[in-house]
Amino acid sequence: MAQREVFQTCLSTLLEPIVEGPELHFVVREDIITFIPRISIIIADMVETDKFTNVYQPSCSRRPCAKCLVSRDDLNNTNLTEIISRTPDAMKQAINSGEDKDYSIHPEKNAFWEIRYCHGFELILVSEIGLLTAYYL
Repeated sequence: MAQREVFQTCLSTLLEPIVEGPELHFVVREDIITFIPRISIIIADMVETDKFTNVYQPSCSRRPCAKCLVSRDDLNNTNLTEIISRTPDAMKQAINSGEDKDYSIHPEKNAFWEIRYCHGFELILVSEIGLLTAYYL
């Protein structure tokens, strides 16, 4: 637990210029356009991905999918009608309601949740065999 907290604290420090930095305003053809610095993609391996997203490793997770909150038992069920996306809002709600273990997420706050105008971006996992998986932050 302490390692995850230290990792997220260090990540918060690294992201501070983006979180607290000013918006940039440019005039283009007499229109003021606001630009916000942001991170679009982080490339990571499986261990790093779990640290960035504060989720359990898939091998010990009740909900191992990187993009949704389908349970391990329903991963092959093609008849599901309601699938909840693994979004920052869903993760915050799970933590606040005490359902973090059921959703396979560690209860610590994620450093990326502080970024304004962040509608989530993908953390791309590239495994040793070239498999690509995306986690939403």
